[in-house]
Amino acid sequence: MIFATTDWLVPALVVIVVVALLCLNWLKKSVQYPYEKISSLATKTELKFFHVLKNAASDRFVIFGKVRIADLLKVRSGSKNRMSWQNKINCKHIDFVFCDPETLEIIVAIELDDPSHEKEDRIKRDKFVNKAFEDAKLPILRVKTKKDYDVKAISKAIDLAVSPKSRNWVYNVD
Repeated sequence: MIFATTDWLVPALVVIVVVALLCLNWLKKSVQYPYEKISSLATKTELKFFHVLKNAASDRFVIFGKVRIADLLKVRSGSKNRMSWQNKINCKHIDFVFCDPETLEIIVAIELDDPSHEKEDRIKRDKFVNKAFEDAKLPILRVKTKKDYDVKAISKAIDLAVSPKSRNWVYNVD
């Protein structure tokens, strides 16, 4: 008699577990995130300049694109209003960064300045970024967008920016 009343228990539990797993699987499939792939990390202008940078850098550096400033600079420990200073760099990016190929030490940041950098809000942003990089003693190279670039001139500017003798932190390349 005892066996007869519990014979249904195991199959019932199996059915409940299977139904629960099917429901969970269905719920997982029905939730879709609102993301889609961006076609490229670089605009056409940035991509063109990237190839110039590859030639100018040769094998001396590894080039990274669209790097958050917060991944390049940090707020000094014990700074007053630390989170406010951190928030100022969290959502800002640098177009390109050169790093040592062996250690990935950050060597120089490079900003490609298109005409949008002539707008008042961008001028204010660029001044902030320049001062932040200067205070952090990380050279930043600012290159105006052009139809064609002089690889040798950019290579010279990079050499100047990374030179230990250099006393400047912000370099403008026309």
